[in-house]
Amino acid sequence: MTTVHFFGDSILRGALREESGKLKLRADPQFSYISDLGIDVHNNARVGATIVKGAEILRRKLSQFGKSAAVVFGFGGNDCDFDWKTMTDDPAADYRPHVELGEFTRLYTRLIREVQETGAVTAVCNLVPLDSEKYFRWICTQGSPEVILQWLGDPEMLYRWHERYNRAVESVAESTGSQLLNVREAFLTRHDYKQLIGIDGIHPTEAGYAVIDEVFSACLPPRGARHNS
Repeated sequence: MTTVHFFGDSILRGALREESGKLKLRADPQFSYISDLGIDVHNNARVGATIVKGAEILRRKLSQFGKSAAVVFGFGGNDCDFDWKTMTDDPAADYRPHVELGEFTRLYTRLIREVQETGAVTAVCNLVPLDSEKYFRWICTQGSPEVILQWLGDPEMLYRWHERYNRAVESVAESTGSQLLNVREAFLTRHDYKQLIGIDGIHPTEAGYAVIDEVFSACLPPRGARHNS
C-alpha cells in the first residue's frame, strides 16, 4: 500500500467546534502521521458530507485507486441528522433525517463495492459517540426547544437514533469485508469521555482526536483487511 484515500465528514476532516460556534480545522493536518510513514494521504472528507455527497466526490476519484491503495470511509453522522431549524411548529409532523437508514445502508454498501472492484483495500470508521446532553443544548439554539423536546420524547433519543446508524455502519463493514476502525469503542471505554466531545456534542476535542489518532495508528496501514473480488 502506497496511498490512503479518506472519504467522510467533518470528523475525518479534523474539524473542531470553537466556543464561538464556528468550526475550524486542527492545526496539524489530519492523519499527518500516516504521511510520516511514507504513505501518500489524500483527505477528501468534507464538512457536512452525507453518503450522497461522498459518493459524488468519490466517483470522481475512482481512477486513482488500485491494489496499492487503501480507501477509508467515515459517514453516518450527518446522514442521521435532522434539519432542526424546521422544527418550529408541529412536533407531530413527519420529520425525516437527511438520509434515511435503509437508503444510507444501501448506498454505503454499493459505494464500498465500487471501490473494491478497483482492487483497493477498504476500511470503515464507525461513529464517534455523541454527548446527548451537549448536543440537545446545541440543537436547541437552532430551533424551538419545546418542539424539539416534544418530538424527541427525551434527549437520550438523540443517542439512540445515532446508535442505529452506527450499527448500520458496522454491519456494512462486516458485509463488505472491510476493516472496522472502532473509534466508538475507544471513546466509550474512556472515563474522561465528556472531555473528549466538544461543545456541540458531536465533534471531538483535541483530546478526542488524539483517541482517534491512536485507533488509526494501530490499524493503518490496514492489516488483515480484505476485499471481495
